[in-house]
Amino acid sequence: MTSLDTSTRPIRVAVVADDERVRTSLRHLLTSGGGTVVVESYAAGPRPATTSSVVGRDTDVVVLDLGPATSESHLEQLRGLPAGLRTVALGNDQRTADIARAAGAWYLDKAEVADQLFDAVLVAADRGAMRATGHRPHAGTSAIVLVTLALFAGPWAWWFSRIAEDHGVIGWHLPQGLALWTMLPLLVAALAVTGGRRAVTDLGRRITRVRVPGWTWATALLAPVLVAVLAGAVTTALGRDVPVGEVLGLPGALLYLAYGTGLFLLTEEAGWRGALQPRLQHRMKPWQAALVLGVIWAGWHLPLLATPDAGDQGLPVTPFLLLVVATSVLISGLVNAANGSVVVAALFHASFDASYSYLGVVGSEHSMIWVAAATTALAAIALAVRTRGRLFLTSAERDVE
Repeated sequence: MTSLDTSTRPIRVAVVADDERVRTSLRHLLTSGGGTVVVESYAAGPRPATTSSVVGRDTDVVVLDLGPATSESHLEQLRGLPAGLRTVALGNDQRTADIARAAGAWYLDKAEVADQLFDAVLVAADRGAMRATGHRPHAGTSAIVLVTLALFAGPWAWWFSRIAEDHGVIGWHLPQGLALWTMLPLLVAALAVTGGRRAVTDLGRRITRVRVPGWTWATALLAPVLVAVLAGAVTTALGRDVPVGEVLGLPGALLYLAYGTGLFLLTEEAGWRGALQPRLQHRMKPWQAALVLGVIWAGWHLPLLATPDAGDQGLPVTPFLLLVVATSVLISGLVNAANGSVVVAALFHASFDASYSYLGVVGSEHSMIWVAAATTALAAIALAVRTRGRLFLTSAERDVE
């Protein structure tokens, strides 16, 4: 559990909940950090903690349990708090989350409270543990660089061995099917060095997080298919052939969708969206982080354009890079909307590869990849504008280990 320098004033937290058992549990969670937090608890009334005499003038953060109630009741509870008082709201459904975030509160799903409440209070109080203790920030530049190098090292060594063999530099190459599987061990090692056990545990939670809004699953599965279909329609309208099934037949595409989801969950997306995205978003605006991550991700792919027998070999560089960077923005927004779930990112990635291969976006008709890149770029711009650059990121999700 994170702890603060004992020389700093303890954070004063008011816990407001109807259920006495909830108040007791939250108190235990918050006071487990030693003298860091001082907790006072109150039963939630019709208008809880509406005056300084109830909350206390020295209160830093209110933890408000939004139990089963109507949306109007939730709004009344949030509006009843003194202006400017920082709030962490607890709930268990998407509508409650939307209401809490609209009111400017940090929101935590009750399923995640045990893991995230203490850190959410630290962030809400603007007393982040790393800054208070003087420890190096785990989302610092050195951590980002080391994690990035870890993600590049294995695959690049494998791919360049094949390229070197093709050019007669060496007479052998590493087995290409293992290239992606080198990523997770190196990633875990980098996280352990820069963030310790908590950083590794955080990645594990993101990889296994499946309680997410239902629309994020549907979007992850269908958005790439829609882009591929649109690319095919435009290509047909231009009087050119659409190479359906040229790269991958339908049975193969469906099989790849299932296998690819697991593959990317434990390789690429564990790194890109599970480790790098939250660290970049900790240091810059979400849309900027998505673009930076997109450039890194695109650069990581470059050897594949020249690796013999690779699926991306021979694709035109410009539309390919544009497509990858724009896709990074879409996946980043989707992951934020899914509370940091890497599973959603892996499904999107697998659907991306499967549908683009089957419908010919990455086939011999290169006009299709241009259309797909332009369409994805427009969708990314629309998402950034619609969310005012936040890409669905919540305040509590910015804090990473």
